[in-house]
Amino acid sequence: MSDTGQTIAERAARYAAWFGPRLRELRTKAGLTQAALANLIGIAQSRIGEYESPTTRYAPSWETVVKISLALDVSTEVFLREPTENP
Repeated sequence: MSDTGQTIAERAARYAAWFGPRLRELRTKAGLTQAALANLIGIAQSRIGEYESPTTRYAPSWETVVKISLALDVSTEVFLREPTENP
């Protein structure tokens, strides 16, 4: 258990909830549309929209997270940081 008293499952759920808003924030900062990012990494634009949705049931694979990170020129670790913009 971490110093904050949260279990690993609780921490993982919090980080997972940050993924979509963080992706949208980083994609926007990179000046990319959902379609452009999807084209760069070889997936459908609708999947990017699903990843960015706050109510999504879809989680990207590790390979997809790596591809997104490479396309955005960021470390995969940035997805463990809380988004700075409100979703």
